[in-house]
Amino acid sequence: MFTDDEADNRIINTALYLQKHTTEGMAVLVTKDINMRLKAKGAGLQYVEDYRSDQLIDDIRLLAKGFYHQESSFWEKVGECESETHGREVIHTVAEELLPGAHINQYLIDDTNDFAGRVLDKAAGKVRFVDLGWERMMGRKAWGIHPKNIYQPWHWMRCLTPISSW
Repeated sequence: MFTDDEADNRIINTALYLQKHTTEGMAVLVTKDINMRLKAKGAGLQYVEDYRSDQLIDDIRLLAKGFYHQESSFWEKVGECESETHGREVIHTVAEELLPGAHINQYLIDDTNDFAGRVLDKAAGKVRFVDLGWERMMGRKAWGIHPKNIYQPWHWMRCLTPISSW
């Protein structure tokens, strides 16, 4: 571990921490900075890559949006589903065909400004998601800032929630 005096050191320390404590996925440092890459490799970071701008996608339509938008009411389309409560969270399980193309950690919204969720799991033709609630999401604030749209609290959740809780 390095001292936290420099921004590069903080980034490398964070990557090393994630590499040591994350059981799912892997910690990858991607940077154009050759000195930072060498420092990270020397510190024991396993995955260090050069950022190459020539590998960017030309057609932005091919990029994932990060959310699934259901036209009209999500709940009217779903009807009944399995639900379970874990403390303050309500987790629903629906047939995979109701959320075509949905993937883990993708957010869910509909046109009613009432429904918001996040996919937790996909297996055996079922999708499990946590009900985030549109109003609860819009009522969140970070650093004293209230969200202007539904997308902002999603990003705040990612910044303020430990990876192990995703």
